[in-house]
Amino acid sequence: MRKSDVICPACHAGFQRIELTSAKGRSGNFCCPVCSHLIESLDDSTLVAYRLTVNPIMKVLKEAPEAHRCPGADSIAASS
Repeated sequence: MRKSDVICPACHAGFQRIELTSAKGRSGNFCCPVCSHLIESLDDSTLVAYRLTVNPIMKVLKEAPEAHRCPGADSIAASS
């Protein structure tokens, strides 16, 4: 098991990333649930989980242009 911290470059939300090398995961994309910025493209070789640990900077969210949809977000959300 590997643990790391990840920060969204768009809204600065913080996540704890946990990767289990002993289990297979799902392929697809993980996008920030706050601003829809693509954080990581995943393959199915390991199981990866994210947990929001730091709230985003609200000023950045208010000044940012309309967020675009994360590619493949519908397929990951529907399969969870």
